[in-house]
Amino acid sequence: MKNIFILMTKKSLFLFFIIFPLFSTANVIISGTRVIYVENEQETTVKLTNEGNFPVLIQSWIDGGEINASPENLNVPFVITPPVVRIEADQAQTLRLSYTASKELPKDRESVYWLNILEIPPSSKTLTANQLQIAYRSRIKLFYRPLSINETKKVIEAAESLIFVKNKNSVDVYNHSPYYISLVSFNIGNNERAIDGEMISPFNHFSFKIDDASVINQGNNTIIYNYVNDWGALKSVNTKIENKN
Repeated sequence: MKNIFILMTKKSLFLFFIIFPLFSTANVIISGTRVIYVENEQETTVKLTNEGNFPVLIQSWIDGGEINASPENLNVPFVITPPVVRIEADQAQTLRLSYTASKELPKDRESVYWLNILEIPPSSKTLTANQLQIAYRSRIKLFYRPLSINETKKVIEAAESLIFVKNKNSVDVYNHSPYYISLVSFNIGNNERAIDGEMISPFNHFSFKIDDASVINQGNNTIIYNYVNDWGALKSVNTKIENKN
């Protein structure tokens, strides 16, 4: 997920973000679209590469879903080294993420956090009073996976075993696994429904409202859904859609 931060003018301090598709125009490239942190690991790493023509300052932090919170106000069981770093043009930097155990996480299911990368370009002496300094923020998912469920085969099976149930004006998706499943879209008949990165949490379900009820009430009994796997690849699954009893 890519966000743009408008940092400041000389007249005011104004901070906001706009969500863009992943990796819009920033110069710093992250080595993946998600991070899987397995319980017994001392640390996991994320590589940042500056493909731009000028150095950038990077600030990194982890949040637990508080997208607008300041890093100093967050309380998460992870630390990043280094939290702030300068990356020269055409150079790379490795971030080290460590679990501190300051908060005990569930042993029977995944937990999800978000890794934030804020890219701040060098200030320009040519900026006028009304011009803005722009920084880019990337935010990717960090999954903490207990050792007891860290089995690739089971992760794939879980993602490809979602249960879809059609109601009068909605489609309910059931996840009976201990993993977070990230959906991108699903297709009933010839009608595709794009999903804005919706996750189905462990042992839970989510209801998608369908504006055109005829789509789910015209006898379509199959559904094709797309999900994102551990490596960030898009996978497609064809399965039956059930009727609610």
